[in-house]
Amino acid sequence: MLMLANPRRKAVRVLVVAAACAVGTLQAAAPPAPDANALQIDQNIQSLKDEVLQFNRDAVTLEQDTLYPPYSRTSVYLGVRIGGLLVKDFSIAFDDGTPQTFNFTDDEGRAFLLHNGLRRMLRANLAPGPHRIRADFSAQYADAKPSDAPVTNHFEAIFDKGYSQTDLELTLGRSTRVAKPGLTLKQWSTTR
Repeated sequence: MLMLANPRRKAVRVLVVAAACAVGTLQAAAPPAPDANALQIDQNIQSLKDEVLQFNRDAVTLEQDTLYPPYSRTSVYLGVRIGGLLVKDFSIAFDDGTPQTFNFTDDEGRAFLLHNGLRRMLRANLAPGPHRIRADFSAQYADAKPSDAPVTNHFEAIFDKGYSQTDLELTLGRSTRVAKPGLTLKQWSTTR
């Protein structure tokens, strides 16, 4: 009895190995050519995606132009030009308005230092004419001890808002190596 089982087992093993090889050969075969209809559907879907992206861009532009018309649009950007100085908080106000305050984590403070980047802090509507801008900041050097006092300063200036979009760049820097960190203002206006 045992002798008959061995040849059957061998035969079963041979069939299993042959079946496995056949399945492997079928899987290794080249994939079928894409169906022309499936390719057309894929192209149509991609075209619709592109149209939706363009529609969204146009909608955002229209919304921004409605909320902040170019004649009154004023944007304020903040940049840091002192290596290792991490901005902790920053507040800004126009004329006699309520200040808007922004608080930053250490990672957000470090982001200001990358590639001399600017970050838009706010966008507001201001009528054409002269305006006063006030800004305060608090910062800490990256290597400072927790007991070290923060670096703080106050800034005020008058700028003239024209009839086109105005961008204000506030840069945190120093006039000399030993000077106290402070803000400077640069005004950018677009003409249409």
